[in-house]
Amino acid sequence: MEEHLQLKKSWGALSGIGVAHDIGGQVVDFVEKWAYATELSHRQMVGWMQLSDRKFRKWRSRYGKVKHNRLIPREHWLEE
Repeated sequence: MEEHLQLKKSWGALSGIGVAHDIGGQVVDFVEKWAYATELSHRQMVGWMQLSDRKFRKWRSRYGKVKHNRLIPREHWLEE
């Protein structure tokens, strides 16, 4: 249990303006694991964490995807 408390403390505030991409993934992992283990709904757990349903759904839809804010090089941009 102590390990889980340390993990939650390392996340900081989840309801701020921006949360790091990897922290969102950790939260999704945490909720998925414990919702399955306890048979509680995701919505119940997210509510207890004082996180909006909308933000959690966004994180879950982005889970496992690479985050980038730059242009992706196209083949015709590359020179030999």
